[in-house]
Amino acid sequence: MIKDGFEEINYIINENLESLIDTKPQDMSIEEFLKTALEDQIKMKILREHFISPERTVSDRLRKTMQVIRSYPYFIDLELQAYMKKDGQKMLIASNPESLKEELKGENVLHFDILDNIEMTIKVKDLLNKYSKWLLSHYIDTLKLQIWNAARYEEESTTDSLTKLGNRRLFDDHLQRFFQAEREKVTDGMALMIIDFDNLKQINDNHPLLHTAGDILLKGGSAILKNSMGKNRDLIYRIGGDEFAILMLMSSYNTAKNKAETIRENIKKHKFLPSKEDIEIGYLRDKFLDGEYPVIESSVSIGVSHTDYAGSPEDLFQDADRRMYLEKQEKKR
Repeated sequence: MIKDGFEEINYIINENLESLIDTKPQDMSIEEFLKTALEDQIKMKILREHFISPERTVSDRLRKTMQVIRSYPYFIDLELQAYMKKDGQKMLIASNPESLKEELKGENVLHFDILDNIEMTIKVKDLLNKYSKWLLSHYIDTLKLQIWNAARYEEESTTDSLTKLGNRRLFDDHLQRFFQAEREKVTDGMALMIIDFDNLKQINDNHPLLHTAGDILLKGGSAILKNSMGKNRDLIYRIGGDEFAILMLMSSYNTAKNKAETIRENIKKHKFLPSKEDIEIGYLRDKFLDGEYPVIESSVSIGVSHTDYAGSPEDLFQDADRRMYLEKQEKKR
């Protein structure tokens, strides 16, 4: 393993030898400089493998990356931030020092694209020399694959396989993160909707010839939720069974209540139709004429809460869940 590591480092140095030597300080010989570069590369690899590789999420790997970068004597005074970019907006996902909340701007600010949607911003107090800038750029380049692997793992582990929405794990993480952001006045307020499809068991029982009527409803219902939410479609989650959640950032309580009513109407008027693949193979398929598949209808119960009336993420969730349950009970009367 150690031998493989040295071979990798030697390969990196040899492949970048011309650009590397171009960064050599005038007061160093080539031999001294290459020895220093080799030692730096070894340290980079050890820190990367031991402190960053074990982390599984993108944000954790980025935080570790920042810690490692600032552990170098060259970079001890750097300020670092990582942003996720989406729909023309940027969301801070990691910083070092952690108290650094305002976006780094002005002179001596460097920008590095980590992934298509993740950017690292670094501010230096004093201009870096050519070698320090080369070392920093190369180190970040070596991390891109690790961050990509973490992003892939994160997507697979936080996505509901049926609806392709975020799952309960992702929802819990976002609820905590965005609630805290609201408390720090990064946003103007956040609303939460808890949505439950009514009578899912009865729907399954009423359509015994379908492979799973409930799955057809949940997949179709997910599409309606996405279309209803527009730009907020990425903050929709299936949190269990027939229950969904939607986070609405920078939203008032009344805006969220109006959106909830739109969702109720869109679900209620929709006719959910199975595809041919949804119908069981064999003789059961002959029970249906082409184009005359059974229609599934449903409704939803929705509870809405807002950070203006909640002291914690748990309070926000419990309030929305309670309101959803009361609406569901009211329908049974």
